[in-house]
Amino acid sequence: YADITLTELAKRFHYSEKQISRIVHNCMGISYHQLILKLRMEKAASLLKQQSASVEAIASAVGYSTVSSFYRAFTKYYGTTPVAYMKKAEK
Repeated sequence: YADITLTELAKRFHYSEKQISRIVHNCMGISYHQLILKLRMEKAASLLKQQSASVEAIASAVGYSTVSSFYRAFTKYYGTTPVAYMKKAEK
């Protein structure tokens, strides 16, 4: 989920992108892109709770090429910054 695209997934399973999108939506009730975001954010939150790595390393591990894009996505998803989330998990 960190770096696989819909195109790569479709090729791997010999389906069209539209078919993969439909399968994901039918099974999960959300779009492929929403599923990837959910998986990335859940993994990032887990790593932040463990405080096992820096925010920069976590951003990279979950598929973000820049820390700023990770901060924006995480803040939009959880309503708090990654650093604030990590500090809250310490308590």
